[in-house]
Amino acid sequence: MELSYYNCIQLNKLRLTKIKLAGFKSFVEPTAIPVNNDLVGIVGPNGCGKSNIIDAVRWVLGESKASALRGESMQDVIFGGTAQRKPVGRASVELVFDNSQGKAIGAWSGYSEIAIKRIIQREGNSNYYINNIHVRRRDVADLFHGTGIGGRGYAIIEQGMISRIIEAKPQELKYFLEEAAGISKYRERRHETELRLADTRKNLTRIEDILSELNKQIDHLNSQAEIACKYNSLKQQLQKTQQILWLQQKNEVINKRQRLDKEIKAEEQALETEITSTQSCRAQRETARTHEHQLGEELHELQGRLYAANADKARIEQEITQFHKNRERLAVQILDLEKQITRNRQQIDTAKDNLKHWHEESNQAQALRETSMQICQAENDNLPESEQAYDQCQKAFDSLQQKLIMAERADSLKRTHIQHANRMIQQLQSRNNRLLTEFNTLPAPDHETIQNLELNSEKIRDQLSQAEKTLKQTNTDYSLESARKDKIASQVNELQKKISHLQAQFNALHNLQQKIENNDALKDWLHKHNLETQPRLWQCIYIEKDWENALESILRERLNSLGFAQLEFVHNWKNDIPPGKLSIFEFRQHEDHNNADHPDFPANRKNWRALAGFLSCSDQSIEPVLNEWLKHVFAVDHIHDAIQQRGHLNSDEKFVTPEGHIITRSSISFHSPESQLHGVLSRQRELDQIQTEINALEKKLKVQQSFLDQSSTNLDKLYEATQAERTRLQQLTQQQHRLQLEKTKLSQIHQQVEQRKSMITKELAEIDQELVTETTQKTHAETQLSDLQSQIETTRQQVDSAKNALAIARQQLADRQLKIQNYNKKIQEAVFNEKICQNKISDILNSIKTCEAEITHLSAKHNQVLSEKNGQDDSLLTNQLHECRLQSTALEKSVTERRNQLDIARKQIQTIENMLMASEQKQTAIRESLSKLHLKTQEYNLLEERYAEQLSESQAAEAELMEFVNQKSISALQAEINQINKQITAMGTVNLAAIKELEAASQRSDTLNTQVRDLKEAMNILEDAIDQIDQETRKRLQETFHAVNHNLNEIFPVIFSGGKAELILCEGTILESGLMLTAQPPGKKNNSLHLLSGGEKALTALALIFALFRLKPAPFCLLDEVDAPLDDANTTRFCELVKKLSQQTQFLFISHNKITMEIAQQLIGITMQNQGISSVVAVDIANAVNPVRNKETALS
Repeated sequence: MELSYYNCIQLNKLRLTKIKLAGFKSFVEPTAIPVNNDLVGIVGPNGCGKSNIIDAVRWVLGESKASALRGESMQDVIFGGTAQRKPVGRASVELVFDNSQGKAIGAWSGYSEIAIKRIIQREGNSNYYINNIHVRRRDVADLFHGTGIGGRGYAIIEQGMISRIIEAKPQELKYFLEEAAGISKYRERRHETELRLADTRKNLTRIEDILSELNKQIDHLNSQAEIACKYNSLKQQLQKTQQILWLQQKNEVINKRQRLDKEIKAEEQALETEITSTQSCRAQRETARTHEHQLGEELHELQGRLYAANADKARIEQEITQFHKNRERLAVQILDLEKQITRNRQQIDTAKDNLKHWHEESNQAQALRETSMQICQAENDNLPESEQAYDQCQKAFDSLQQKLIMAERADSLKRTHIQHANRMIQQLQSRNNRLLTEFNTLPAPDHETIQNLELNSEKIRDQLSQAEKTLKQTNTDYSLESARKDKIASQVNELQKKISHLQAQFNALHNLQQKIENNDALKDWLHKHNLETQPRLWQCIYIEKDWENALESILRERLNSLGFAQLEFVHNWKNDIPPGKLSIFEFRQHEDHNNADHPDFPANRKNWRALAGFLSCSDQSIEPVLNEWLKHVFAVDHIHDAIQQRGHLNSDEKFVTPEGHIITRSSISFHSPESQLHGVLSRQRELDQIQTEINALEKKLKVQQSFLDQSSTNLDKLYEATQAERTRLQQLTQQQHRLQLEKTKLSQIHQQVEQRKSMITKELAEIDQELVTETTQKTHAETQLSDLQSQIETTRQQVDSAKNALAIARQQLADRQLKIQNYNKKIQEAVFNEKICQNKISDILNSIKTCEAEITHLSAKHNQVLSEKNGQDDSLLTNQLHECRLQSTALEKSVTERRNQLDIARKQIQTIENMLMASEQKQTAIRESLSKLHLKTQEYNLLEERYAEQLSESQAAEAELMEFVNQKSISALQAEINQINKQITAMGTVNLAAIKELEAASQRSDTLNTQVRDLKEAMNILEDAIDQIDQETRKRLQETFHAVNHNLNEIFPVIFSGGKAELILCEGTILESGLMLTAQPPGKKNNSLHLLSGGEKALTALALIFALFRLKPAPFCLLDEVDAPLDDANTTRFCELVKKLSQQTQFLFISHNKITMEIAQQLIGITMQNQGISSVVAVDIANAVNPVRNKETALS
């Protein structure tokens, strides 16, 4: 609580110097608003963005609700663009404070200027900065915590907030009081403490559940651990037998491997002999291959020349063949050209004949078309007459057909009415009979049974009344006894809490006493010499209150000294002296030191007191040592007295004050606690006091617990009596309810019977009336049906006659339409044939032209090919072919000779290869034999390594196992292993980890039990913390409530020139209760604030806000047109109050009122020259306050 108040005192020294905006709502351009005075007015026309400055300040201080900033989402604070300006992607606001006096709290006190900035991106990212250091929102809130600035604060008054204060709920109004009291941080801490307490309770429940399950698990693990021990024993026996088997097998493998080594050496000697023979054969083979290679090169060269000669021969032969083929091709081509010319001339003759035929066909088609068109036109002229006759017949037929349908429908309808009437008459007669039967069978009422039920119900009602009285008395006794038990339990809990609290204090102080020595080396040395448990001097002495520091200042490290019977004991430490500061003293027999303790002081020392006189010892043998140390030390109450009397001190004497300051004749030593021994004596005294209090409280606790046990016994007896009475009352209630149900049931049956009889009588009368009606309607329908049947017969005959006439007219019309269709078809065919003839004539003429052009082209080509054939000659090619054949024959003879020589060389190589292959086959057989021997050796090596590895993995001691080797055969050892395995298998599944699990579970159980104790202690500490927070909160709230009411009673009469206003607590304590604001202006006795006018409501809300400001001034205050509903007189009083409060708080106010503008020390103008974009302009205070006067001055 003191921290929040201190925050307020410090922070109201901060001065707001500048507001920077960029991209925030209408302030799209980076804008800096200087705040250089305590009274700053913001002016401008409506809608120019003045209130956006208030929103910006609220937003940068951590506002997270978009509705509080007049938006739907938090992105609405970013400039959204105009018709001429695009939207931006981010918005930022920065508040700059002057902290030149260093009044800010925490880490920011060292900065001469503090800048708080908030930046939001269009994507939704929002960041806070203090002096360009990224911080949390909570850090910004903590900086202004308890100052009235924040989401629930009273330092930012927006438009409409005045009415919200007047209409606020009691709990909402209380937020302002809590902010002024500075307890909102305590509320947060209390809430955090409650959450921790709830988590602690959950953890305790969870740990208790785990402990319960763990105990069950430990019981189960005990049985599993016994089986696991037996299993481990068999395993050890199995392991030993298996190790003996492995060692015996390993020795056998070593013997076999040694025999194989000898066989391998003999095979390797034979292999070396064969390798020598093979090398000789390979040398001979290389010589033969070199000779073969030379012959092959010569043969290859001759073959190349032969292939070239043969290629030339084949080329020339091919050219000759191609020459003859060309001559033949040219002859064939000439013949084809002559045939094509003849064929084209024949096609021209045929086309001329076809041209004549299609001219004749075209003339015939034209004549047929003209004839058909004349006949068709005559038929079309007669068609309307036939269509008119058909339409008249169709209309007559449709009229008669419709008349017949209507008559048949009426006939069907009448028949349906008659059937419905018959069915209704049958149903009414059946219903009449059923109702008569039901009326005769209804039961008569049982009045005697109803009367008996009423008598029994009356008796049970009396018994029930008596039982209720008895239960009420029992419940009263139970409630009294329960209240008595709760009271005693509360006292027991209170005593337990006090004992726990004192015990915690005792343990803390005791632990602190035990941690005095921080020299680990000295601790080890004391432990080594068994001196760590020996009492120190401070544990054996007692000093009067307030003189602990004096004794500590004189004795210093000697307070922690050890006592021995003789100082010669230190000879034992000759070679092991203490590794730190340690004082020892010698116990002495008690001597009479009365004269020393109370010496005869000279006259100028009559009022002097020796420091030893304030001291007492638990061991008399320590007193001589203390008297020796304190012999020349005198106690004085104040340092001023010591300075005045220091002239009477001897050279070895000194004064000491309660604070520990030492004064000699010529010096003063000021005491400052600088060692772990500081406070050891006061803590020891406090420990003794706490132990005494704990003993007294424990006695009270035993008495209260006996009362609680007796009350619990009485309560159990009363509970059993209450349950018995409730059971009896429930049984009586059930009996009464059952009788009431039976009575009600019989009454309802009687009432239902009477009602049913009345209903049946009424229904019978209705049925008779309906029967008469249905019979009349049936007779009338039958008469109408007879008339309709005769009408239908006549109409049907007329329809048949009209149908025949319509058929004749339809046939005549169809015949005429068919003729017209046929003639139209002939005309279309004639037109089509005429077009075909014209197309054929055109095609034939084009074909004749094409054939004539083709004949001209073929004739020219025929002449060209004929001249080419006559100019060809093949004599040169024949001569070249003869020369190539002679050269090829000579080369073939040389190639044959070289090939024979090459075959001889290859046979020689083949012979050497056979010898080499035989030698290699022998080597392969030897190598295969060696490979098998090596494989067996490797197999034995692997077996040896495996057995050695198995022995190593099982950590077998081979030297110890050698005495058991070969005592049994391998089969016997294997049988023994199998027998042990069967025993292990018979045990089933064994939890080998049961032993470790049991140990771990036991350790965990101990740990959990410790945690349970720690959690219970933590719960007690947290509950105590909540109680302390509630007490401090209640105290601060009560003080703030009275102070605000006091300020309100002073300010309200000033504003209204009288009247009274008051904050009233609702029902409950001040921690849970809300607040109500009452106000009665002069001459009014209203019961509600809603009866006040708008101006009176505004002044009442301002009176409350200014009362809060007087108690807890904020660093700055923002007012947004709060003077709008006020008249000039009230505005003047409002301005006077603002002036007074501006001595402690900066005020930034938005106003259109000239009176309010006059008090401003600085005016800031906001304008919107471009639509939707705000900007700051300089404002002349004189012009803003009295524009008319300045205008007149300018005109003059």
